[in-house]
Amino acid sequence: MADQIKNVFKRKIIDNYEYVVENGYAGMEPHMLGDLFFTNRANLNPNFINKVLRKCEVTFIDYFPKILKSYMQLQGLPTRQLTPYAFGLFLQAYSSMSKLGHSTKAESERVLDFLHPMFKKTTNGLGVGNASTQRQSRLGAVITDEKTVYVPAGAECYWGLISLYEDYANEPAKSKAIEIAVAFRDDFQFKSVDNKSGCFDYSNASDGTYILNANALLTATLSDASKYIDIDTDILHRSYNYLRRYLDCRFIPYAGIEDSIIDKFHSAYDCYHTGFLLRSMLHINSEVMGGGDYDLIIARARDFFKDFVYDLKVSCLYRQPHYDIHAYAEYIKMYGVFYRFLSESEKEYIETVIIESFDFFVSKVDQRRYIFKAKFNRCIDEYMPLWGQAAMMSAIAFFLVQTN
Repeated sequence: MADQIKNVFKRKIIDNYEYVVENGYAGMEPHMLGDLFFTNRANLNPNFINKVLRKCEVTFIDYFPKILKSYMQLQGLPTRQLTPYAFGLFLQAYSSMSKLGHSTKAESERVLDFLHPMFKKTTNGLGVGNASTQRQSRLGAVITDEKTVYVPAGAECYWGLISLYEDYANEPAKSKAIEIAVAFRDDFQFKSVDNKSGCFDYSNASDGTYILNANALLTATLSDASKYIDIDTDILHRSYNYLRRYLDCRFIPYAGIEDSIIDKFHSAYDCYHTGFLLRSMLHINSEVMGGGDYDLIIARARDFFKDFVYDLKVSCLYRQPHYDIHAYAEYIKMYGVFYRFLSESEKEYIETVIIESFDFFVSKVDQRRYIFKAKFNRCIDEYMPLWGQAAMMSAIAFFLVQTN
């Protein structure tokens, strides 16, 4: 089984790479769907009528995904954009591919050229936004806009840029990575919960949220950046301690209990946010905390590999037929991270799920790319650099390196 999955991935990473070089980096992204008229209006003003209209809009797209492009164009929304988050993942993918013997230096430098003008200046460093939009959005208690920068995109760009520096001694990439880390350290609010724990904001907009995966991603980034800049290790310890209490939950929530008033979905349990959290915590536990929580983190990872499966396919939600390509990519990435901790029988089960899922997620329009999501036996089959190509290439190449 192990040889089968590796052979599939070795062929597919080449196909995926050829598709990107041929078709470029612009495409549709899920963040753009948040700009749809009724969805955006409900986000800014979540009254009953707006929420009902949003539900109708989302359900309509789920049932009739082929009209999505026309519907966006009718509202004056672009259907193809460049996404900095995706560029961070592409850089990570190309770094892993280089370790597998593929020549990706020129393409990595091309990605860096695309990424340079997309950084946003913060008070003390640089940040990374979502897919560009002129519409505002609500995050916690604040309204964000096109100037706001966020943890997930910044973290993925940091790791991609540092990989480019470590692979090819690219000093401009290192400089940008350090500026992202400085912004994380100085421009993202850290909220004390007690004298031993606390949580970073999701954005630089003082949003006041307690989103677990973002806190973990930022903390893992700062732990690595401590090789280059001064980091208060006490803050890293307190951030980890805040996350640590939620490892005792059988279903790890999306956000801490402090967000229960502003976010009724704070307790949601989904595949890719849980994956972000667990692999970041594994890194922090090893690099900052002395490795004392390995057994507990690995136990939660074992739950993860069983929980996000439905009908032997990777699902986004707990044992439900809700399929999302980023969830599938995260499942593969998690397997690469935790591979060395798993038994042979566990590996056999996980690899069966990954193989059974593969044909389902491959695009029927062009087998060198992937669908976005599937629901009600219908799928959105569009080129999505972040939610398809970049996430999958990063996950597949990483897995091949870890198991090489």
